[in-house]
Amino acid sequence: MEQRENGLAVLMEIARDLTASLAADDRYARLLDAVTRMIPCDAACLLRLEGDDLVPVAGRGLAPEALVRRFNRREHPRLDIILSSAEPVLFPHDSRLPDPFDHLLSMDHEATLSVHACLGCRLTEGAHVVEMNLALARAAGAAADVVRFPLAARPEDEAYIEEQLGKQQLREFFILSPGGGWGSKCWPVERYAALHNALARERGWRTVLNAGPGEERLVSEFEAQARVTKPVHLTLTLRQLAALLKRAKALVSGDTGPLHLAAALGTPVVGLYGPTDPVRNGPYGRRAVVLHHRELATLTYKHEEKTSPALQAITVEEVVGAVNQVLEAGGGK
Repeated sequence: MEQRENGLAVLMEIARDLTASLAADDRYARLLDAVTRMIPCDAACLLRLEGDDLVPVAGRGLAPEALVRRFNRREHPRLDIILSSAEPVLFPHDSRLPDPFDHLLSMDHEATLSVHACLGCRLTEGAHVVEMNLALARAAGAAADVVRFPLAARPEDEAYIEEQLGKQQLREFFILSPGGGWGSKCWPVERYAALHNALARERGWRTVLNAGPGEERLVSEFEAQARVTKPVHLTLTLRQLAALLKRAKALVSGDTGPLHLAAALGTPVVGLYGPTDPVRNGPYGRRAVVLHHRELATLTYKHEEKTSPALQAITVEEVVGAVNQVLEAGGGK
């Protein structure tokens, strides 16, 4: 049990690093560190494919010269097999295929040791971070065929949300989450207010506005422009937010934690994307619609404040249509 819990902790660390806005070199090094703690080995290397060449971007247990070489996949059969396989590849200790890191181990001062047993795993650029993590889990020996997110709320959190909904006389509602980690990921708050007005007129539902600490200005600006029905803003813990999300008709948000939490809980979501890539970081699940004007996007994870042109191009009418689409696909919830 302890080993399993340690393994899960390392996988969570890998997940955080894959989604973090770290510099690439830092992310590569931390990813490799987490993997080698989960899969003990004498040496490991993370390589990036450039044409037919694999270029090391991080390494452990290797001689310095190994990290400045380029490895042509056609000249290294093990690398070619790994790149051609959708699943992790384990080469047995008696494999006759040469390894690209033969005689390049840091412990091998005489440069005479060959690599025997070897495990390789392809990580595909453009894949979703969940798929990347599943590939790493499979490489560690996990069965990762079914993706589930068992996020159970505590009874006290469920009871608190029921109490708050009763006080506000909320039965049917959707959640809008206009904030974000940095400004370029945020759809303008006045458009969220216009979306509230449009959905309230069309469906008669009320809005619960999700905003965290430091986002009080967003709340006041939103409330000043909201019409038709009165929005509600609740100050919640993360567990209470999860209990609320399970009861919502839908959530609309940028690339934020609440968006991914709602998708994991099975709540219909509409994701509004600008500088970040929804192919890699989009809501993971079937009850999700993403709006992204990719032709206007400069994909970046830098913390910039000016709203991305790709987000600016998303209209209120587009979002209303996306909400209707995701509700129809899920049976209207």
